[in-house]
Amino acid sequence: MPFCHLTLTCSKPKNNSYLWKSGYYPARPRHIGERIKKRRFDLKMTAAECRRILGVDKGTLRDWEKEKHQPSRKIRSRIVRFLGYDPF
Repeated sequence: MPFCHLTLTCSKPKNNSYLWKSGYYPARPRHIGERIKKRRFDLKMTAAECRRILGVDKGTLRDWEKEKHQPSRKIRSRIVRFLGYDPF
């Protein structure tokens, strides 16, 4: 009796373990940076992917999320599109 030998292959899942640590997740965002971070975590998106979508560099996104700086007016339309609502 012949048997079928089937091999399944797929890519290894990304390591998103830091996204599940409750200390990093902003449950009640107080400022725009935390709103961006919350949306990013909800989508299981890395900071690099988020930066690419928003069109900003590493330091800019980090400063927003740590409330060191506020986004400029010219970037706000991209933030509204990313969040799905207008937080301003």
